[in-house]
Amino acid sequence: MTPVTREQQRQAWLKAMGLTPWVARAPLPGAAAPVWLGQPAPAPAQGRAQARNPLPPERQASPGAGAGESPSAAGAGAGPEAGGAVLRQASEALTAPARASAPRPEPAPQAPRAAVARGPRFTLQAYATPNVWVVVEQEDADAPELGRAAQGLLANLLRVWQVGPGQPRRFLCPPDGQHITPDDAGLALGAFLQGLTRSGSARRVLLCASEDTARLILPQRFIMGEGDQAGWLAISSLAEMLDDPGTHKRRSWHAMVQAGLHA
Repeated sequence: MTPVTREQQRQAWLKAMGLTPWVARAPLPGAAAPVWLGQPAPAPAQGRAQARNPLPPERQASPGAGAGESPSAAGAGAGPEAGGAVLRQASEALTAPARASAPRPEPAPQAPRAAVARGPRFTLQAYATPNVWVVVEQEDADAPELGRAAQGLLANLLRVWQVGPGQPRRFLCPPDGQHITPDDAGLALGAFLQGLTRSGSARRVLLCASEDTARLILPQRFIMGEGDQAGWLAISSLAEMLDDPGTHKRRSWHAMVQAGLHA
């Protein structure tokens, strides 16, 4: 950008802000040389009268030029065609009102996505006793173990067979974390329980699980299974016994005594 172009832009900005640009008619002692627009700078050998008023006679009476106004201010609008075009463009760009941006179209509402059914999801822990496998369902399928209150209740339950909590065998459904149908979950759970009864001396199973989990392998809770599930009994989960002990503990204990799993 040349000094003349820079001065034109500066004066356009001043005009846009409502300010009148002024420069000295003659160079001032110690000041930078003014940039002259439309006229060459005055020669040093010119007389005092011409230095005071460097404009030619035909331009001294032009409208808009004040008594102390230099060609930089008065001739900005009547200078060369190229300089005037630059000034007009800069002035219009500064003074034009800001265009209101067109309102953005609102995105079309999306239909809520249907929840992906993951099928049955639970985690079981199996504890061995001399003649019964005690299988309990965790309150939280993703937790690493039972909660503190559930652990205390499990310890009291295992005292019926005079054993303490050891290292359990775990069963996670679905095994691979993907979607599984209830039928496949029932087959996987049945295979797990059958594997328990074949791995030791105990042939009976006490399943402490929610109703949804128990129905995957047995027709209903609190009634001994038949056929391949003979000796299997499903009772209330530990979480249900903790939430409503008056109902679930009493009903579960009666079912255990009736099935002969309490000894």
